[in-house]
Amino acid sequence: MKPRFFLRGALLTAVGGLLSAFGASRDTVSPDKVYTACEVLQDLDALNKKVVIVRDVVVSGPHGSFLSGTCTSHIVKKGFEWPDIIWLKNPRDSKGPFEADKKAHDQVRKEIVRLRLRPKDRLILTYVGTLETKDLAKSVEIRAGRLVPFGFGPDSDAPAQLIVKTVMDPQVLRDRE
Repeated sequence: MKPRFFLRGALLTAVGGLLSAFGASRDTVSPDKVYTACEVLQDLDALNKKVVIVRDVVVSGPHGSFLSGTCTSHIVKKGFEWPDIIWLKNPRDSKGPFEADKKAHDQVRKEIVRLRLRPKDRLILTYVGTLETKDLAKSVEIRAGRLVPFGFGPDSDAPAQLIVKTVMDPQVLRDRE
């Protein structure tokens, strides 16, 4: 068996167990489906308030982190093109029905340190959490002659947020320079 398929199987088994412990119900999408950020953004209404598994590039800044995709189609509401991002929110900052898996977060942090990320490297992580979005058509206003979004994250420009239960499976894509 190739390692890639073994890791994918192990990941899905681990996620399936997590979803069971998480209280998986009709509010949970299939534990066999691991979405990219773009796949989530293309199906926001159907995935809203659902427990989802998302794996993509993580971008971090001074005010937090988000998942970033390079999507072929974009969400456009009232002339505003929303960025291809999903804000990552800690459940302690919201009224989530669960607490974050601190042990998993600590393990991933240690693994990332061991991987020695360089400035131009890209970090890919898998997150499990509850997805939230808004009525994006009602979340854009014109102020001082420009379109202003009222989404998620510190700049309010993310069309969705993931309230994170757990994180796993770090992978670094090295810059080729």
